[in-house]
Amino acid sequence: MKLPSFSLFKKQEKKEYFLSLLLHDETIKAVVFEETAGEIHIVNSKEEILSVSLEQVTPNVLLTTADKAIGGAETALPENIETHKTIFGLKGNWVEQTAITKEKLEVLKHLCKELSLEPLGFLVFSEAIAHLLQKQEGAPVSGILVELEKTIMTVTLLRAGRVIEAKQTFLSENLPHDVDTVLREFTQAEILPSRIIIFDSRSRPNLSQSFIHHHWTKTIPFLHVPQIMLLNSSFDIQAVLYGTATQMGFTAADLSKPVTQSLPSSEKEQEEEYKENRQTNLQHAPKEAEENRQGLYVDNFGFVNGKDVLAEKPAKIIQANEESEAIFSEISNEEEAIGSKETLPEEGEAIQMGARIVEKKLRGTKFSPFLILQNVRALKFFVPHLPSGGNKLFFLIPFFLLILVGGILWYIFGVSAQVTILVTPNVVSAEQTVTFAMDKNTDTSSNVVGDNAVTVTESGSTTTNATGSKDIGDKAKGTVTIYNLSDSPVSYSNGTTITADTGQTFTLNNAVTVASGSSDPTNPVPGKQNVVVTASDIGTTYNVPSGMKFSISNNSSVAAKNDNAFSGGTKQTVTVVSQDDIATLTKNLTSQLSANAKADLQKQANGSQQVLPVFLKTELTKKDIDNQVGTQAKTVTLTGTVSYTGIAYQKADLDMLAKTTLQDKMQKNVSGTNYSEDIGGTTVTNNDLQAKVTFKASLMPNLDTQNIAKQIAGKPIASAKTILTSIPEFTDMTVALSPHIPLLPAILPRLASHIHITVNNE
Repeated sequence: MKLPSFSLFKKQEKKEYFLSLLLHDETIKAVVFEETAGEIHIVNSKEEILSVSLEQVTPNVLLTTADKAIGGAETALPENIETHKTIFGLKGNWVEQTAITKEKLEVLKHLCKELSLEPLGFLVFSEAIAHLLQKQEGAPVSGILVELEKTIMTVTLLRAGRVIEAKQTFLSENLPHDVDTVLREFTQAEILPSRIIIFDSRSRPNLSQSFIHHHWTKTIPFLHVPQIMLLNSSFDIQAVLYGTATQMGFTAADLSKPVTQSLPSSEKEQEEEYKENRQTNLQHAPKEAEENRQGLYVDNFGFVNGKDVLAEKPAKIIQANEESEAIFSEISNEEEAIGSKETLPEEGEAIQMGARIVEKKLRGTKFSPFLILQNVRALKFFVPHLPSGGNKLFFLIPFFLLILVGGILWYIFGVSAQVTILVTPNVVSAEQTVTFAMDKNTDTSSNVVGDNAVTVTESGSTTTNATGSKDIGDKAKGTVTIYNLSDSPVSYSNGTTITADTGQTFTLNNAVTVASGSSDPTNPVPGKQNVVVTASDIGTTYNVPSGMKFSISNNSSVAAKNDNAFSGGTKQTVTVVSQDDIATLTKNLTSQLSANAKADLQKQANGSQQVLPVFLKTELTKKDIDNQVGTQAKTVTLTGTVSYTGIAYQKADLDMLAKTTLQDKMQKNVSGTNYSEDIGGTTVTNNDLQAKVTFKASLMPNLDTQNIAKQIAGKPIASAKTILTSIPEFTDMTVALSPHIPLLPAILPRLASHIHITVNNE
């Protein structure tokens, strides 16, 4: 009898999957990598947005967001395949001296424990990006790396591929100005590299043009105008892929072409030569290459070779291994006992003894492919001892039939399933005017929520162009002769005004006395005296010509005239600091510091409180202006401290008011309610704040999970999903079979009691 060959036993190419979890300030990205024959490429990725920044997010929200990102990325994997081996992408401030800080290490431990992740290592974003750029350009990178998210920006100084200094700030509407401000705070470089590399996760339009046209502050030590380079929005994923491949001894299939720009031909030749030399080294030193794959990259990632840096090996894994070793030892002992007998067992007895061993080992033992292989080994021990004259095939067929039937029965009664049903909650909403009253108790009947004031101060500086103008110049001067025809002398004090016939006024520079005129009526001779005068205002109009007549004190007997033209009068208009400029600076500084103030105000509240996203009061408490009002200047800078007063309230109080407001819209047969509020339209009156609040409630349906389990028991997963579409709120379903056997059909257990159902909000 000739048995057919089955493709099942053909050698298949081994694939291994890895997960990379990128923890940005405002997003979490999960990326699934597939490794085949030493080549690694991206299978799928998924990004989830954090409701608050990474530094402020609660452990439960972080866990939920990471789980959703990982679940979304794993949708492209083959059925019943999950990723556990994980590389983390981290911010620079999570790492100190090449090691994760103690506080952040606890966060990662919690993630790994709850999501069953096996950490392999970590990469810092700025370093990973620098390494990928070095690969593309063929030389270590020097430049200013700007990482932009929705509201937060990180600026890193790279020198020859190394991180020299990094700072973080909140974004305003003028991104180049924000970078300009941060660079002025750098202290670790006398000269900055004239290259700005921008990674924008939001893909903002016209971003590079805004940087190109920005006029950089002269105090920033650029040698010349910086070159602007814009990376694509997936560059962080590709950088982590390259870093992972490099450290683990793989090649990255998705990096066959540069991400940002093409390499010059000489650099391409260097790259090809590097690849050729590396392949030769691997062929001639396989042991060294294997050590690089399995050991060295672990240290480079910040993890200890052969040990999980987050925790020791989980107890359940140790226990499973100990059970496997114990069973293997027991089987070996029974083999030795049987093999030591002088008389070998008969055929039927051999099969029965083998079956008893399998039954004994499988009874009460959780499924493990390793255990099954060991038990098959125990059965296999008896077959070679059959009498040589008998037909061994006659005994082999029942033996394998026994294994097949036992496997079918075990599959029916031993497999369990974890079914997660995703539903879209029914959202109801209502708007209400709410008063947040200072130092009062919450009264839902009056729509009043008690609150208390919290205050923080923020310091900073801002600069603007001066917009005022004024005239400056010199006053004209000259000498006049005063004539007196009266019969008595006249005297005039310093500062006495004289007026030219053309309307200009001048003042005497010193006191003067003019003698009386002669009394001869036929030949009157006036008394006269010269005196220096100065124009009352600046300008060239006071440069009067010679022979100009002047009147003094409305005295018709006294007059003056200049023999020479006046000179020295000048006038020009210049830019000065105006009072409006000071008001603009105060407004800009208050707005610029408001983002930090909101974050710091939230820290002032206790764990059960929240702070309204508006300020009760803002006040500039300290200020220093480099150019005062009226001073001639092109720019003016304000350095100051702003006091922000906010309102903190109990989240439970607002949820209670939401429940009261929405009680008419609430539905029966719900298993859970999640309240949220949108606050807007605020007005402040006597330290109380009124706001238009839109209350929302997400109502989770109350599903009969036991009845659902009965309906889908024994059904293929696709058919079960079709059955669940009859639920109005149903969105999707995920199934995890335990144990997971890739070659068997994806069918739910026939026993409803082996199906465990959880209902989650999509």
